[in-house]
Amino acid sequence: TEETVGKWRSVYNERMADVDNTATMTARDEKEILSGGAYFVHESGELLGIGWVQGSELLCIASVKRGAGERVLKTLLTLADCDRVTLDVASTNRRALRLYDRMGFLPVGEKAKWYQIL
Repeated sequence: TEETVGKWRSVYNERMADVDNTATMTARDEKEILSGGAYFVHESGELLGIGWVQGSELLCIASVKRGAGERVLKTLLTLADCDRVTLDVASTNRRALRLYDRMGFLPVGEKAKWYQIL
């Protein structure tokens, strides 16, 4: 909601700060976040993490509580509108790679992204 989008963006920026090649979200991104698919994941009133699902693509997952990544991922997967889900993960994000491996994700490709700053 408009009342919580700033908090979602703040959690995203905090949790993704140490992930290679992850862009920081600004207030300008809030309209896109509000377009749908961005979630807070709670259990018994406690925030476990956030995620963003669009169709068959998991755009973001971030736990805020150590060890909660699997619960957050399982919750987000129930929201995906498909049998298979894709996601991008930095090759240096070892904890995420271990989680995805445990959960049965299979690597299907590797992307190289280069940006020219003008």
